[in-house]
Amino acid sequence: RIVVGQQARRDPIMGEDALPLVMTVSDDEDEVMAADEDEQPSDDDFALADVSTSALNHAMLLADGEEQQAPAQRARKVGRGERLQAKLKERAVTTPAAPVSVTEEETRERKTKKAKAKAHTQAAAGLAASMASEADTAGGVPRDRGSGPKSATGGASSSSARATSFSELSLSMPFLKALSDLAFSQPTPIQSAVIPIALRGGDVCASAVTGSGKTAAFLLPALERLLYRPRRIAATRVLVLAPTRELAAQCVTMGERLAKHSDVRFSLIVGGLSSSVQEVELRSRPDVVVATPGRLIDLLRNSASIGLDDVEILVLDEADRLLELGFKDEVDEVVKSCPASRQTLLFSATISEGVSELAGASLNKPMQVKVDPVFNVAEKLAQEFVRIKAGKEHEREAVLLSLVTRTVRERAIVFTSSKKHAHRVRLLFGLFSLRVAELHGNLTQQQRGEALEAFRLGEVDFLVATDLAGRGLDIPGVRTVINFNLPADMKTYVHRVGRTARAGLAGRAISLVGEGDRAFLKRVLKHASSTVQTRVVAQESISFWIEQISDVEGQVSDLLAEERDEKELRVAEMEANKASNLIEHHDRIMARPARSWFQTPSERAAAKESAWANPTAAAKRNDAEAEAKLLKSEPPKPKVKRDKYAGMSRVRRRALQRMEEFEKAAAEGDAQAEAAVRLASAKSTARSAKSAERRAPPQLGKRKAMAVAGDEKRQKKKKAQTSPAEPKAAAAVAPRARPVVSRKVRSGSKPKFTKARRRG
Repeated sequence: RIVVGQQARRDPIMGEDALPLVMTVSDDEDEVMAADEDEQPSDDDFALADVSTSALNHAMLLADGEEQQAPAQRARKVGRGERLQAKLKERAVTTPAAPVSVTEEETRERKTKKAKAKAHTQAAAGLAASMASEADTAGGVPRDRGSGPKSATGGASSSSARATSFSELSLSMPFLKALSDLAFSQPTPIQSAVIPIALRGGDVCASAVTGSGKTAAFLLPALERLLYRPRRIAATRVLVLAPTRELAAQCVTMGERLAKHSDVRFSLIVGGLSSSVQEVELRSRPDVVVATPGRLIDLLRNSASIGLDDVEILVLDEADRLLELGFKDEVDEVVKSCPASRQTLLFSATISEGVSELAGASLNKPMQVKVDPVFNVAEKLAQEFVRIKAGKEHEREAVLLSLVTRTVRERAIVFTSSKKHAHRVRLLFGLFSLRVAELHGNLTQQQRGEALEAFRLGEVDFLVATDLAGRGLDIPGVRTVINFNLPADMKTYVHRVGRTARAGLAGRAISLVGEGDRAFLKRVLKHASSTVQTRVVAQESISFWIEQISDVEGQVSDLLAEERDEKELRVAEMEANKASNLIEHHDRIMARPARSWFQTPSERAAAKESAWANPTAAAKRNDAEAEAKLLKSEPPKPKVKRDKYAGMSRVRRRALQRMEEFEKAAAEGDAQAEAAVRLASAKSTARSAKSAERRAPPQLGKRKAMAVAGDEKRQKKKKAQTSPAEPKAAAAVAPRARPVVSRKVRSGSKPKFTKARRRG
């Protein structure tokens, strides 16, 4: 009879009984023999269980309680296991088991033990296979860069069907237990497709819809390889790059939850936090570093004893954003600091063909995994659009307030295209007693973290944010996403609406569409795979909120002015503290080496200019400018009818008014009024004559008149000399002009001349 024998020693990692090692043969059906690790099995007593050589090797490691073995020792044990397996299998075939009679209860117990043994055997085989893949990938084999990517679509690996449980993905027990604690029952399509390839050490370029579990898809294989790392020398072996601080912090949180039953350490390196503290963390060599490119480059160049020479896995989360012009130079600098033999994983929801080709130049025969088409949204996402008619752009804020007070009352994210308008919307919500928080680049890192945490915990109902919150953030319970302004490109729209309807849940996206957004709306409808509806907001509600906004406009202006003054005061205090520190600690500050950057100032300015010249950035800038103009603009005022005197001079207007009074008096037969009007008209005429006389040019004196006459004579003579001679018959005889002589009048000592008179 063959029954399962188990070791009495407990596993130091799993905390359970060790895996079944061998099968025990006994003539007595009530006796179960336990295998002794120090005792050599004989040909008559033992038969080997149906486990693989790698599983047997791993079981030996667990029984000995060793965390790591040298490759040579591991090879010797594998060879000994193979010889033992062949010998015992041969003996098991030649030695028949004695027939015995068993009861139904014993049969049921044996089946249960066999099922447990099979489950433990599969787990051991998976662990051994992952350990073997680590040994193969860490062998220092030269890697060929620049090979074209292979594709695997349809949500499964190219070599196997989609896994139905995480135990089928060759994951260790600590991570299976962590996944169970997180209530992750089965892997998503992207996880089933990527994890086996990543465990084999291959490069991956993967894309899937938002909320499909991409973070766990790259963290789980990295943690699995770190479980068998050498522990004698600490080293940073996994580097994850993220475009935003919030996304990096979220990756660290998820990684710590997955690795809570292991000894893997994480470190967060982002801007806005103390660089000296982060420098100390990097010197301690954490196992996984999650960073933004800018702060990581700063610490690599300006801190001693910090490097990326031991990185084995490089992950680019939201790779399409990292490979755009704003981040590409920084990402290239980080990639140059990593070893050439690394494994590279690229993940995003919107990886296009251009991004794949660009990334393929630095990958080693990457496998391109596309679970969903590009620009697809979640299946359970309902998309709704509210039309803003031409000439009614000033009603956009009123439409938004009507939506959040009547339709969407909680757990909603409002996206705007600029930081300025996000802050204004936040002020309006606050003045109307709505619980709201804001998230944009003008806030400090502490304020951004507090706003995000308040929305996560449900302390506020609305989060007003820019595209800073549109990438990768996984906030549970978000029911609605409102696009106050449609974004400039389709990628941004997909990431915005991906904050809801995550992990198979339902959600709704409401977008306000103006007349200039018709072309973009057609693109959205083209890629839509779920419900698309049109929502109409009641005009009475819009009119009500327009009046309410106009009533609080003064308070908004006062709050903005107060915040502006506080900011100026804060900047002044900061400058004063800076000057004080410079005076007090001048020697120490000047003794420090100047901080360097991998680009010169001119190169950095050129890169920034190129990024702004990008069509996407230009479209965003145009949207921001249009939005700023919209903020300054006021609702159109009703046209006022012009009076009949508009545009006239004062004299003309008074003359017209006197004429009307005269006609009115003549029609009524009022002689006295008519005489008064005539008198006023006569006086006005006299004043006009005197004024014209005063404005007349003065008369010329004798000398001036003679000079003018001489000039005219010379001009005529010159003209006659240059012009051709005309026939005498056609020439007109002009009358001879009489000379003009002024009469001299003596008065005092200075001669004066009166008006010129003609001599007869």
